[in-house]
Amino acid sequence: MRYIRAISGVVAALAFAATASAGSIEDKVQGTVGGAESGEVDVAIDISEKAFHVTKGATERGFTLIAGTPTVIQLRNRDLVAHEFMSTLFRDVPFRISGNATLVKTARATGVRVDPGQTVTLEFNAPVAKVDQYGGTESSFDVFWCNVHGKEHGQKMRGELLIIETRGETGG
Repeated sequence: MRYIRAISGVVAALAFAATASAGSIEDKVQGTVGGAESGEVDVAIDISEKAFHVTKGATERGFTLIAGTPTVIQLRNRDLVAHEFMSTLFRDVPFRISGNATLVKTARATGVRVDPGQTVTLEFNAPVAKVDQYGGTESSFDVFWCNVHGKEHGQKMRGELLIIETRGETGG
């Protein structure tokens, strides 16, 4: 079993290397890439009853990431309908998809549509804040939602993500 996993990982890495060198980022994101099984999942989100349930890495309203670190988010759709995981974060941050998902782009956000029963992982580097004129950086705040059941404020399929910046000055 270990050999099969290792071989499939090598095949997936070669396939990604081939797609990484050609085409736009949109083409690259659509490719299926293996490797998340061997990496640690930072955030796990189960989708059921038309709601996001953060089962790993949860905060009161969503989840937290550390700026500049490799990140893996696992999405598991346990619902009977397809759902989308959208964020303005993915509009500017390149990411890789492992599993069967459809890339979704709107004017203000990018994400994936996950069909019922599917598990998908998103792999990316959490963005680093730009240094201001005084040498300081700030943590950044973003939201995630389902375009079908979470576009409007107050709906259950919305959440917050905080990217904690570990550089710069702290305190007052």
